[in-house]
Amino acid sequence: MPPDVWRCTLLIMPQGDEQFEKIVRSRSKNPPAILYKYTTVETARIILSTGKMRFQSPLRYNDPFDSQWNTLWPVFTPEAIQYQRSLWEQWLRDPQVWPNGANPDLRGLVDQKRVEIELLPAEEQHQAIANFIQEVESIPQPPEAAARQLSDLRRRMRVLCLCENDRSILMWSHYADQHRGVALGFDVTSLENEWHRPLQPVEYMDGPPQLVDPKVWIRANVFGLPSPKLEGSEPRWALTKHCDWKYEKEWRFVWTASAGTLGDYEEFLFPRASLKELVIGCRTDSVRATELQSLTFPFRSDVRYSSMSVHPSRFELVRTDIPVVKAGGLG
Repeated sequence: MPPDVWRCTLLIMPQGDEQFEKIVRSRSKNPPAILYKYTTVETARIILSTGKMRFQSPLRYNDPFDSQWNTLWPVFTPEAIQYQRSLWEQWLRDPQVWPNGANPDLRGLVDQKRVEIELLPAEEQHQAIANFIQEVESIPQPPEAAARQLSDLRRRMRVLCLCENDRSILMWSHYADQHRGVALGFDVTSLENEWHRPLQPVEYMDGPPQLVDPKVWIRANVFGLPSPKLEGSEPRWALTKHCDWKYEKEWRFVWTASAGTLGDYEEFLFPRASLKELVIGCRTDSVRATELQSLTFPFRSDVRYSSMSVHPSRFELVRTDIPVVKAGGLG
């Protein structure tokens, strides 16, 4: 299909903003020149025949922690809970600590309770405060706006995952139909410049990073203030995974679709010149592999074609370049 028809019939990704240049300059390391998309033959056929790739929400991932860990976990640590209790006690003892904008209905209830406690004998006031705090903490909290915001942001996140390693036995097993699929190699510079969005490396950790200030969130909850905004922190959600996934050596494009966008994925054109390599799995059917090779011909004349084989004496994959017969002779 000619490029002009593609651009009329397929979605073009919204361009990134000035943050693109800033992030690229501040990267602790730059991505390799070529990154790989492991996929089944069927998905590769769609990618090559339509010239588009799918950016999807993490809600579709097989890893329940990937981008879905509780971003607000710092609010529920023992230290954070103790801080919350101290705020309740201060509020009951001294109305001067109430910030501007505190929920007036909640403030009225606490003020009434404070007066009741002040009328008690001094030796009973401390226990009364402790009882009140315990009562407040035992009340089931209704769904918060923050929880709804988190859910909506995760649905609207758009992530494309690419890999440094073209010979990962696990990647071929998990993402390329048990070595019956292919790996598509893409030129990183071409993708970044076309979409004006940065590729960023995934960081592998034993636990999730702290992305929110728990005191800010707790003060908002205690005093009935608006919850801090979460939008803008999504890339950190998607760029942190457990150490078990370290073998993937993954890089990701991460962005968030605008509010009101429906669905949990979108498909966008990629630049034709960005396709650099087609790597055939060691179990891939030769007829289907030839079909995929023919689908790459309209992209560029110098696509590198290779096939994987099993090393005879080591647990390794061996990559071998293969010639492709095109109209007019050998490619």
